Amino acid sequence: MAPVYGAAAWPAQERTRRRDAVDPAARYVFARALPGSSATAGALLAFLHFRFVVEEGVPVLYVYELQAAAAARGRGLGKYLMLFAEQLARKAPGLAGVVLTLQRANPRAQHFYTQRCGFALAPISPAVCDPGAALEEYDYEIYCKLHCPVGAAALERVGQQTRLRNALLA
Repeated sequence: MAPVYGAAAWPAQERTRRRDAVDPAARYVFARALPGSSATAGALLAFLHFRFVVEEGVPVLYVYELQAAAAARGRGLGKYLMLFAEQLARKAPGLAGVVLTLQRANPRAQHFYTQRCGFALAPISPAVCDPGAALEEYDYEIYCKLHCPVGAAALERVGQQTRLRNALLA
């Protein structure tokens, strides 16, 4: 992730990501190579790091990170892990869906989540809530895929309130 954040921002991001990785609420799914595959048996091919959180009053499965080894990219493994996350969110009682944060400097990830996985810009994302802000003010956007109309409506309300507040402050 260092190239996405840039040399100046990465040291702080690396500390945060390391702390997030060992948080007791962190959950992981690991994909490893099977014996007889082109990769060494047991080699880590990809992982999904997520948590069950309450985002702006709405319970969701929040994807913190999805990483795939270079050799495993483009083979559907990342999409499979995201489908797993979506199914988990649907089966877990009370969850509204899946939410994640994307760095603006990562267009490949944005294409993957929006075009391949069907995620949309969340109503609480900076581009929606604070469209007049300078690009440098926010280096990320929030995306979501919600299956619960009540949760979607709640996030929309929060987004509208934030937009109004930002418009009054401008």
